Amino acid sequence: MKQTKLIGVLVMLLSAQFLFGQDIILKRNNEIMNCLILNIEEDAVKYKFPGHPVDSIYFISKDAVSKVVFENGIELRFDKDDTEIEGQVPARTSALKMEFLSPLSGNTTFTYERKLERGRSIEGTMGIIGLGVYAPYPKAAGMLLKAGYKFIFVPDRFQHGLQYAQPLKGSYLKPEIMIGYYAADFGYNYYSYSSTEKNRVSVISAALQLVMGKQWIIDNTLLLDVYAGVGYGFASFSKLNDGYDYINEVYHYGYTIGAEIPVSFSAGFKIGLPLK
Repeated sequence: MKQTKLIGVLVMLLSAQFLFGQDIILKRNNEIMNCLILNIEEDAVKYKFPGHPVDSIYFISKDAVSKVVFENGIELRFDKDDTEIEGQVPARTSALKMEFLSPLSGNTTFTYERKLERGRSIEGTMGIIGLGVYAPYPKAAGMLLKAGYKFIFVPDRFQHGLQYAQPLKGSYLKPEIMIGYYAADFGYNYYSYSSTEKNRVSVISAALQLVMGKQWIIDNTLLLDVYAGVGYGFASFSKLNDGYDYINEVYHYGYTIGAEIPVSFSAGFKIGLPLK
């Protein structure tokens, strides 16, 4: 009898030691899970079980969780009403955008963005050079392509009542590669549009930039994106018989490249539609 009581006491002590320092997830069906909460993400709780392999990480939908209790006693509740509201306004995981002022600089540029995972997305941009109301270089025609990978800064943990339902929203950092080709009429004084001073020149340009910006989603229907970037670039101009290589031309439809120092800059404002 004494041995049975002793075994019972040991089991209770071991159980207390096992539970000490653990977090608790209370599911809506009243099931209790003792675990270590790693992160509370936009639509799930990320956790692991003590003693399991390091790479054994699990997720549970926030819709299935009533509350979590951290080891320090802090409770975080997930009200059912909040979940229903978030479900009525679905997160936008892609977007179609236009460079708002691009037609004023001789090109019309569109961007498509798609979420990959929490805090990560990719962007692809295509610009039609020569499609606009003003062309800095006469009779310019060509194409601009960009590709970027965005790191979006979102909070790691969420306080009670805070819903973060828009994964494309927030400040971001984006490495981006750009390449363009166009042909235009250049000359010693091409602004005069004198036919004797025009020469058709082909231009190939490329740049690698680090872009910083911020993106807003308003009422789940309107997207605004403001950005600026800096990096390295180069441009190659076709040579002419007169020997003029047009090295002083620095604007390349979507970015600039220094004439003597290969530093590239870009800045802009995009407006668009968030998509499912």
